[in-house]
Amino acid sequence: MPLLFTLLKKELRAYLNSSTAYIVGISFLLLAELLFFRQAFLVGESSLVVLFAVLPWLYLLLLPALSMGTLSEESAQGTLEFVGTRPIREWQLVVSKFLAALNVVGLILLVTLPLGMSFAFFGNLDMGVLFSQYLAALFLAAWLLALGVALSSVCQNPISSLVLTAVASFVALVLGTEIVTAALPLSLSPFLNAVAPLNHYHSMARGVVDVRDVVYAVSSVGIFLSIAYLRLLKRRVGNVRIIYRAYQMGVGLMLGIAVLATILSAYIPLRADLTRDNVFTLSNSTKTISGNLTDVVNVTLYASSEIPAQFQTVLRETKDILRDYERLARGNIVLTTKDPLKSSATAQEAEGLGIRPVQFNVMGKGELSVKQGYMGLAVHFGDKREVMPFIQSTADLEYQLTTFIRKLTIKNKSGLGFIANAAD
Repeated sequence: MPLLFTLLKKELRAYLNSSTAYIVGISFLLLAELLFFRQAFLVGESSLVVLFAVLPWLYLLLLPALSMGTLSEESAQGTLEFVGTRPIREWQLVVSKFLAALNVVGLILLVTLPLGMSFAFFGNLDMGVLFSQYLAALFLAAWLLALGVALSSVCQNPISSLVLTAVASFVALVLGTEIVTAALPLSLSPFLNAVAPLNHYHSMARGVVDVRDVVYAVSSVGIFLSIAYLRLLKRRVGNVRIIYRAYQMGVGLMLGIAVLATILSAYIPLRADLTRDNVFTLSNSTKTISGNLTDVVNVTLYASSEIPAQFQTVLRETKDILRDYERLARGNIVLTTKDPLKSSATAQEAEGLGIRPVQFNVMGKGELSVKQGYMGLAVHFGDKREVMPFIQSTADLEYQLTTFIRKLTIKNKSGLGFIANAAD
């Protein structure tokens, strides 16, 4: 560890003594403030939502420039062979270069913090959301920087690394957007939504720190840095295949664990709502109604897995809210998820409840086609039921669902009567 810190200080000094870092950093900040102030006063609230909306695209200017020379410059100057003769592990070199670049990004982001704090004088700034926005920005920067380090390890000079990293970062940012998914089979939509870094960034930047987003970011960084590590290792022991294969198996096992952790985290409903008013947490009224249930309420979600990208986020948030209901009710709310497109009986069941498929356009193989998808739910209690035919947004989902449960389970309904004097 002392050697790692020594390398980290050396890399930080290299950035601080480089004019490139200052030029790119100042350009990044000027462009960020220009785009921010163009729309900041049109939002009508005290927040930095405009800044963090454009921040991922501004990263395309900053991060490739910071990561382009991490390993490719060492390769171009022939210093990797010299480093190989020193008592320095390849992983220490990779990690120190990555952490140094990440520290520089963190310092640049800190320069924008007074901008956010100044808005506290003009309105009620939500500090929890502000913290989650900066945390999301740091995680996204780590993701893209690790990608840049991995690509820098396969390039022979910094310029090619810069171009390749910029293109790869742009592809990664648009990966889960409708522009990309509309031209691909719908069966890939859930996968692309899960691996797209921008979706995880927006999920955290809204004010919710979800374990899925954290594990995804950490696992992705580990995968990219492992690729760079193997590339450096091959220079030293590549000719000894037995040793290199052993390292490959070890790194492969670690990558498998990272992927498995990312998959398993999808089934762990653990998240922290940092917003001031707990906007993404069930209200006290909902907790009371769900916790006081004395009989079972069945909630069935009819949702297609193959739906466009713009609905994938809604589907994820809907499932999160329904799991919260299920947890609060302690067994008195039973959640079932069905895909009507996978069973004709389920499709008939959904349509019998009034949940009909929604049509949307899909571009594929040079032609425009019309597909169908389901996104509705039904609440059953005994022989009574309430239906939400289509969930377009989760903004009012809690209100509607709690109203349904209250309406179905209440025993003594209050009434309103009028007494009139016949003589009048």
